[in-house]
Amino acid sequence: HPPLSRPPSSLSPPMWAEIGLARNGFKAEGVRQLVKGLPFNSTLRFLDLSHNQLGEKGGLLLAKGLTDACRIETLFVHSNQLGPRATLMLVRVKTLKFLSLDKNPIGAKGWHIIQERKSSMELEKLKMDNFTYSDLRQADRTFTSSSLEGEGLEGAGEGSGGE
Repeated sequence: HPPLSRPPSSLSPPMWAEIGLARNGFKAEGVRQLVKGLPFNSTLRFLDLSHNQLGEKGGLLLAKGLTDACRIETLFVHSNQLGPRATLMLVRVKTLKFLSLDKNPIGAKGWHIIQERKSSMELEKLKMDNFTYSDLRQADRTFTSSSLEGEGLEGAGEGSGGE
């Protein structure tokens, strides 16, 4: 028999529109396990992984799983030690409309990535360190890292982020 691309309906995992896994001690390995099930959940629109320990590696795994898998629209990953590489991959997730990156050491490099990519992003809202930026795709909207002084990003530097 050929391998199944989708489990039979009797074995299918439950379908959820929202999953809240905040403050569960998730690390990269937990994300690796989570994203294995995402291709089979076409109804997921909201995922909260805030206040975990994903690190840069977990953020990269999550971004890869989301781009390959589902139609998620809202993602909360604040307070996860995500760095600039994970930021770059997450802002590229085409289905995301709202991304919360509060309290992650993305540094100036991560902020410049967002600035450079904003016109090609599908994101409608980006939340970073208690500011919510709407209408990111507007051509006249310019963000600079200096606009974030005092908001927890100015000292993060380019090499920040746990892995």
